[in-house]
Parts: sequence; C-alpha cells; structure tokens
Amino acid sequence: MAVERKEATVVSIDYDLSELKVGEKIFLRHESDNKFDKNAVLAIRAKDTSILGYVSANAHTTLSGCVKNTDLVNHIPSKDIPLVAEVISNNEAVSFMNGTIAPVVRVQVHVVNQSQAV
Repeated sequence: MAVERKEATVVSIDYDLSELKVGEKIFLRHESDNKFDKNAVLAIRAKDTSILGYVSANAHTTLSGCVKNTDLVNHIPSKDIPLVAEVISNNEAVSFMNGTIAPVVRVQVHVVNQSQAV
C-alpha cells in the first residue's frame, strides 16, 4: 500500500472559516444520505465538532492543486471513522457560478492508495 498526500478545498457559506488556524485538525465524513450529492464529504472541526461545510464538488469551487469530493469519498474508512485532515491555508476564496464569493480553507489529508498495493 502507498500513502498519498492530497489537498482539498473546504467551502462554507455558513461558518466563519477565518476562525480556523493553520495546523488545526478537521474530520472529513462521507454524508451518504445527502440528497444533493451522493459523494458529499462533510467537514467537521475536530476541537468542537462544529460543522464547517463541505469538500468542494465542482471545478469552479476547487482551488488549484486540490482534489474534489469524488477523489476522497472512497478513502473514507466508514461512516463512523472519518479521514483526518489538517488546515494548511485559511485565507483563500472561491466564486460560485452565481458570483457569490465564499471563503475557503485548503486542507491536507493522507490517504491509502489501494491500487498501488504491493
């Protein structure tokens, strides 16, 4: 097995992401019952379990060098065991297709790549 580092964009319209500190831990959970996106990856603040938002699902809200939710969802061990990510940047923003600007955080996560198993 190979461990691979990936970066993802967490987007929120409800949570003040500027409160997050670089190095802070975030839990990434597959929200399989999400009626809008079967690949939804919910981002939860580890220190107080606040719901932050979601890993970006669309190219226009995904920062350069980051993967979308579809690239992470299969690496989440189970509904009860999340991936653990770390905030690596908290001062970026994206623009939704309707022109709304949203703050985002860039997180880093280490995943096991099963396809490279020895």
